[in-house]
Amino acid sequence: MQKMTRRAALAAIPAMGAVATVPAMAKPALSPDERIEAAIEDLKAAVKAKLPDAAIYVREVNEISRLSVMVMTDVGDQEAGTVKHERAGLAYGKPTRFGES
Repeated sequence: MQKMTRRAALAAIPAMGAVATVPAMAKPALSPDERIEAAIEDLKAAVKAKLPDAAIYVREVNEISRLSVMVMTDVGDQEAGTVKHERAGLAYGKPTRFGES
């Protein structure tokens, strides 16, 4: 029987391909809601990077069957350089006129 050395194990990894990936170390897939939240955070960061002194206002309305995200800058009396993120809708327990019957 041949002894497995570190060098032999490392040499075999390219031939093993995906088998070498340890499933326990892989990140779990994000849910659609988590992906939307991550995208909104990325969008806020991008706007902040492009317009660092602008007041950023984000309004997210999630009515379970409908989703709306609005990103606006310099709205109302919001202080320059701040970020305000409001969430409304049935998904957040805050009904809007769209969710009321």
